[in-house]
Amino acid sequence: MPKRTHQIITTRTGHCYVSLGGKRVYLGPQGAEATELEYHRVVMEYLSGRLGQGRTVALVLGRYLRHTDSYYGDSSQRHVVRAATLYLSPYLEQRADTFTPLDLERVRAAMVKAGLSRRTCNRYVGEIRRVFKWAVSRGLVQQDTYAALCTLEPLRAGRTRAPETEAVQAVSEEHIAAVRDHLAPHLWAMVQLQLLTGARPGEVTAMRPRDVGTGSDIWEYRPAKHKGSWRGATRIIYIGPQAQDVLRPYLLRSGDAPCFGSYSSASYRRAVTRACDRAGVPRWTPNQLRHTAATRVRRAHGLEAAQVVLGHSRADVTQIYAERDAALARAIAEKMG
Repeated sequence: MPKRTHQIITTRTGHCYVSLGGKRVYLGPQGAEATELEYHRVVMEYLSGRLGQGRTVALVLGRYLRHTDSYYGDSSQRHVVRAATLYLSPYLEQRADTFTPLDLERVRAAMVKAGLSRRTCNRYVGEIRRVFKWAVSRGLVQQDTYAALCTLEPLRAGRTRAPETEAVQAVSEEHIAAVRDHLAPHLWAMVQLQLLTGARPGEVTAMRPRDVGTGSDIWEYRPAKHKGSWRGATRIIYIGPQAQDVLRPYLLRSGDAPCFGSYSSASYRRAVTRACDRAGVPRWTPNQLRHTAATRVRRAHGLEAAQVVLGHSRADVTQIYAERDAALARAIAEKMG
């Protein structure tokens, strides 16, 4: 018989059990050969994740989501993980080790059927693979399971029914100006602030007086939460003289109150698109303002300047480059913002 890895416990009545995962599994009477055989059978099943419900997709996914909730916090990446893993719902009762590339392909087909773009489908499949990669590192599934899932090739452009994602386009200055009379003053201020700083819509809606440093000629806005906050990245939005004039009246609110009221990115977008309808111009969204700001900066100062103003991350940036980028962003804010 193989060496025992868990202690067999005998009750007063002479029956034996083993404790596995906090549960008592009864084996049979003390001294019986069948009891010893049952012990090895249940322990082997337990170690391979097949005791009771076993290590199902639901169990693995539940633990992974708890991990990502802690790791990513309330960032956009956490919401991407949640959205992607919703497509695992039909497989929750299946043992995680038996989840195959064919299953993953069926999951992806459901994404395509739901109308997701090719790029989103590929990203979501990558997030699901990451679930199993993490599970391998925690001993919850076999390494072969994750390796097999990696053999599923991504959707290729022109070879799938999934639509292509249209690139976000800059909005024309004419169409921006057209909505001014159809927006409340604070909403127009939000639009102007995005144009002058290149801030994301969510960064503007979340802005609070306490997050804005006004102690120097060029103000610094440090969002409490931003796209890269889960990675420990720092985001600084530099606010020049023109943007300061726009923002100054809204810094009079209490430190914790949003400068522009209780707007989400979605409600801000809806307000802008309704204003477009009233103005009789093609609909555009606040996210396009960021691209318009980038176009302005790039034309005046070049591509690198647009990168540092918008806060684009680059893998090769060192601390020296970070200091240079901050100086460049300040200079641009002084001239253009």
